Amino acid sequence: MLALTGDALFAQRGLCEALVEARRGYLWRIKGNQPDVQEVLQTTFAEVAQCPPDASSVEKRDGAIETRRLWVDQLTAEYVATELHFAGAQQVARLDKLIHDIETGQDKCETWYLVSYDPRGPLSAADLLKRIRGHWSVENSLHPVEDRSWGEDQHMLRRPGLGPCFSMLLSMALTIL
Repeated sequence: MLALTGDALFAQRGLCEALVEARRGYLWRIKGNQPDVQEVLQTTFAEVAQCPPDASSVEKRDGAIETRRLWVDQLTAEYVATELHFAGAQQVARLDKLIHDIETGQDKCETWYLVSYDPRGPLSAADLLKRIRGHWSVENSLHPVEDRSWGEDQHMLRRPGLGPCFSMLLSMALTIL
């Protein structure tokens, strides 16, 4: 089944509606561009770190040990879909990622909030974690090119709507080159 995965840039209600209508899945990371959804997810998963995760993985790569813990909630997803009008939301999740640098002993922690839809129905927590890993392996392969060579993260666009346009133009330029 084809499912689009993407960073917060793609977490747009209109795109979700179009994907649900076309019976295509999605998995989006939620950040500040969807503040109402982000607030609900942060509240839902506020105390979850004290509970065992629904799925987890540990990998060693590039001199670091990466531990991922995933918690999934379908009841909140129903609220996000109906009350916040985020089409198709079947599952919401919190992913805690701990990266332990073996050489320095330093730890880096990240927490991600996600919303997903699959026309076949909700995924198991393990399958959802695999889908997340699948996307970020592609993202991480592309990101160094865009960030290190093109300085993507140093661009500060303040006018609404310019971020997606800039990102698409940058991606097209990289494709052409």
